[in-house]
Amino acid sequence: TTPALTWTRLLREVEMMRTRKEELANPLRWLLRLARLDLAVLAEVSTQPAATVPCLATVVMASFLCGLGSWLFWAFQMDGQRGEAFIRTLVMGSLLQVGAWSLWVYLAYQVLTLGYGIAVPFYGLARAMGLAFAPMALTVLMALAPLAIPLAVIPVVATVLLSQGAIEAVSGAGTPRALVANVVGFSGFALTLGILANVAEVGGIGGTAPGLFFFALDWSELLRHGGP
Repeated sequence: TTPALTWTRLLREVEMMRTRKEELANPLRWLLRLARLDLAVLAEVSTQPAATVPCLATVVMASFLCGLGSWLFWAFQMDGQRGEAFIRTLVMGSLLQVGAWSLWVYLAYQVLTLGYGIAVPFYGLARAMGLAFAPMALTVLMALAPLAIPLAVIPVVATVLLSQGAIEAVSGAGTPRALVANVVGFSGFALTLGILANVAEVGGIGGTAPGLFFFALDWSELLRHGGP
């Protein structure tokens, strides 16, 4: 191996390391910009195919933290069945919420394309809405039982609002049409998780769903068990 060839390989490896660092740093920058309500980042990630995996990972991680929040609520407040609650809300619930989010994106896409005839890139919409799903991670704070319900509701509201911004940014549909698409999509998301909350319930309180949607509709049962 000649010195010139060795030097070329070394430079190539350094460049690859720099690229990897940038790939890791970009999602953090996007989240920081989102936290500052710099909504232009939603339009930017929608046009970057390389952002697909980080944005989907955001949905998965946020869903996991949702499930962790509801499981910690159960572990701190309820007696027994911690293992069953762990499986239902943290493991199965987190995975099913990712599927419910996919339905949200799909329904919004169908409303825009079929309902309004607007050409929207599906994967671009998914990337933007994936990043907009980040506030759901704050649902982990519902482990603080005295404030469990508001701490579970606030992230949902923030996610819906940011998803509205994502739909508008990607589709250019304008607020009224984007709102219809967002409402239809979120309705599918919420109804799906609401149904799952009543499936295979744990102690008659919550089912196979994470975060706020863990709780079944029978609040009298929750109050009887000493919930919030």
